[in-house]
Amino acid sequence: MKIKLQFLLLLFCSFLSFGQNYPLSPEAKISILTCGSGEELHSIFGHTAIRIQDNSRGVDAVYNFGMFDFDTPNFYLKFVKGDLEYHVGKGSFEGFMYSYRMENRSVYEQELNLSPIQQQQLVD
Repeated sequence: MKIKLQFLLLLFCSFLSFGQNYPLSPEAKISILTCGSGEELHSIFGHTAIRIQDNSRGVDAVYNFGMFDFDTPNFYLKFVKGDLEYHVGKGSFEGFMYSYRMENRSVYEQELNLSPIQQQQLVD
């Protein structure tokens, strides 16, 4: 019974890790998105994200750094003290740009000069 449970756990974990990685094509691009400041306290310092674009694979994802939960107790006090728990969020580039346009915030994109091997290592 214990061996069956371990096998199922190993099988489940292998499916999870397989779903996270995908091979990039030679046309893939990886860039840094630098977002301008906003009017709300939590957005006055701007923001940074990484975009992975591979049109031949149908990938245009943004890994958004500095995400947090607005429902955190004492949110603004913790924010000012630098005491919030941050995480990375993944979403579509289209959705990312839509939200920044709605807030009238600038977004600058800088493509990184990475070899295909370096790009794949970053994605992996």
